[in-house]
Amino acid sequence: MQNVNLSSFFSGASFDFNMLAAALVLVLGIWRGRRDLGQRAALGVLATVVGIFFVSYFAFMLVFQPSLMGVVTVPILSVVNMIGSFVPLYVAANWVEVILRNTR
Repeated sequence: MQNVNLSSFFSGASFDFNMLAAALVLVLGIWRGRRDLGQRAALGVLATVVGIFFVSYFAFMLVFQPSLMGVVTVPILSVVNMIGSFVPLYVAANWVEVILRNTR
């Protein structure tokens, strides 16, 4: 296998936005008086980030097998990473809705 730098999975704008989303749902939970919900939300977003990392990593390993090398591999990996970058933000948005519903 080629020498590949995997540090891009835990860096970049998507990772920063996902960490910001986790911190903001935690702050929202604390601000609305439900620290427990904020903590569960932040941990849920962080767990989603880690889960997406493993999905992206395994997709990366499958796509870059010597028998599958070709023009299609880079777009497939790009689509997987793009979808994976969105999922933790979606989880954070759902948690915001849960926190706001429970603190009315």
